[in-house]
Amino acid sequence: MIASLEIPVRFLNGLITVSFFFHLYRVYRKTLKKFYLYWGIGFLLYGLNIIMRIGTVPSYAQWFAAFLLLGGFLSIIGGIADMVNRLNILYVTLLLPISLLILLLSPYPESVLIERLGWVIGILPYLIICGIFLLIRLNFSSSIDLLLVGWAILLLVNVAFAFNAMEPYYVDIMAIFAKIVIFVGMIKPSFSLLLDDMKMFLIAGNPSVYISEETGGISLIKSRESRSSVLEWISDKATENTDKGIRTILISTYDLISFNDLSARNLIDKLYFVRMVTGGRTIKNIFEENNMLIDDDLNVLDILISDIIDYSNDRKLACDIILYSLSSLIHTHGEKRVYSFLLSNMTPIKTSRVRLYNFFYPETHKEESEKKKFETIVDNVITV
Repeated sequence: MIASLEIPVRFLNGLITVSFFFHLYRVYRKTLKKFYLYWGIGFLLYGLNIIMRIGTVPSYAQWFAAFLLLGGFLSIIGGIADMVNRLNILYVTLLLPISLLILLLSPYPESVLIERLGWVIGILPYLIICGIFLLIRLNFSSSIDLLLVGWAILLLVNVAFAFNAMEPYYVDIMAIFAKIVIFVGMIKPSFSLLLDDMKMFLIAGNPSVYISEETGGISLIKSRESRSSVLEWISDKATENTDKGIRTILISTYDLISFNDLSARNLIDKLYFVRMVTGGRTIKNIFEENNMLIDDDLNVLDILISDIIDYSNDRKLACDIILYSLSSLIHTHGEKRVYSFLLSNMTPIKTSRVRLYNFFYPETHKEESEKKKFETIVDNVITV
C-alpha cells in the first residue's frame, strides 16, 4: 500500500521540478545562454517523469516515464557539454536510452533482472553529472559547490530508492531539498559567469601563443595622440591578448569610448566592456553581463577590480584591465581620492595575474607635481 505521504510529496517533487523550466527559460531569453534552455527542457522532462510515476506499478507506462527521464538527462548533460565545449560527453550519454530500448525489446522486459538493469541505466546519468561537476570543481573554484552537492544528494537518494533502502516519500522529500540547492546554485551570478569561463573567462579565445606565467602590475599610458590612435592601441592589445589567452577588460569612463567604437573595430568578442557613467546603476554582482553599466563611484570601481583579481587568482588566469581614462577620474573625483584608490590596489594587483593600464593625458593636468605623483607609483610608463 502506498504511504499516505507518498502521492502528495511526489506530486510536489514533480511540480517543483517542472517549475524550473519556466524560470530557466526566462533566464535563457534574457541571456541567450543555451545552457539555461537545455537545463530548462531537461527539468521539464524530469518533472513529467516524476508525475507519471505517481501511484503506478512497473509497466510500459513506467518505461515511457524512464525514456522521459533519460531525455531530460540528455538535455541536462547537453547543457553541460555546451558549457565545457565537449560534445563527446553527449554522444557517450546517448548510449543510455539506446540501452534502455534494447532492454525494452528483450523477450522478458518485465523480469526482475531487466527491471534492475533499467534502474542502473536510470541512475548512471546522476553519476555522470556528479563526475563532470566534480572535475569542473577541481579546476574552477567554488562557483558550482551547490550544484555538486545537490546532484550528489540526488545520486544517493536514487541509489537508496533503487535498492529499497529508503521510504519513497522520504526519497521525494530529499530530492526536493536537493533540487532547491541546485536551483540556488544555478541562479547565483557567479554561476552565470562560470558559463563564460568555460568559453575562456571574460570572452577570450583559446590561446594560440605560448606565454610564461603573467605577473601583475600597474602601468601609466601617457598619450598625446588622437582618439583613433588610442582605439587602435586598445584593439592591438585585445587581439594580442586573445592569442595569448589573456582576458581583456575595458573600463570606459563617461562614455569616452562607446560600444559603437568597439563594434566598428570588431572588438565585441575580444574584450569585456564596462561603462562607468554618472547615474549608472550600481551592480553588486559585477559579472552578470558581458557589457555592463556601473555608477561613477570609485568604491564600485574598487569592487570591480577586487572581483577580477579574486577570480583571476582562483582560476590562475591572466587579465588585463584597461582604464580609459585615469585623467577623467582625477578631474572628477580629485587627485587625492584617485591617488588613494591606486595605492590601495597596488599590493593586490602586484601579487596577482592582473595588469592595470591607466590612460593618462599630461596636458590636461596643470600641476607638474600631479603628473609626477602618479608616474612615481606605477611600475612603468608607456607613451602612446
